[in-house]
Amino acid sequence: MDNILALTATPYLPGTGNPDTAFEVINPVAGSFSPYAPGDLGKLFITGNRIYQKVILDAGAVVVAVGQLLFWKDRSNYIVTNNADDGLLSGEPESYRNNVAGSIRGVIPINSQFFMLIHGNSVPILEAGAATPGMMLICDAKPVAARAAKSKAVDQTHAKLADHAHKKSLAEEGEVEKLAADGLGAIAIGVPIGTPLTHQRLGRVVGPTVDGSCLADFDVVNS
Repeated sequence: MDNILALTATPYLPGTGNPDTAFEVINPVAGSFSPYAPGDLGKLFITGNRIYQKVILDAGAVVVAVGQLLFWKDRSNYIVTNNADDGLLSGEPESYRNNVAGSIRGVIPINSQFFMLIHGNSVPILEAGAATPGMMLICDAKPVAARAAKSKAVDQTHAKLADHAHKKSLAEEGEVEKLAADGLGAIAIGVPIGTPLTHQRLGRVVGPTVDGSCLADFDVVNS
């Protein structure tokens, strides 16, 4: 993934010319078709407040729908899937929740190169509950429905962890953070400074869930 941070100013956008819906079917099994501009695979494309990455939708993807989350199946070859079972890290149960690659914005056929959204403001994301503005997004625990799930507790807990972490006394101690005074004792006592989040954060809700989707300032870090 050496070119993951490389940018392409004028990507090839077949068909619609819209990065949300543009795709190019390939045949990776037979190798009989070489896509146009193959060097764009894995590169980032910025337009407005959105950032896309050109990837391949795996043959094992199921029932693709706009706003679903995508998981890395093969980071080295930029292959993603909406099938959570194929997005596990070393086979660990539910580890797909920490392996989110981005979101799909169009009805894309399997075995296609397309532009996966990794950052954007006020983006519709499939959401499994009843999100309200200000909540953080994490991946839902339902492996078939690749959706975003709200987690207000995650947001509040880690905001307070961050607040404590910047204090000089804790920075000098470098040991644990005791947040009982903040009502988080059961959650945060004994958590070392720098402990990663329980689940990968995917941005912040800016519009409530309506008909199964919420608006979010969506942001996935792929490095």
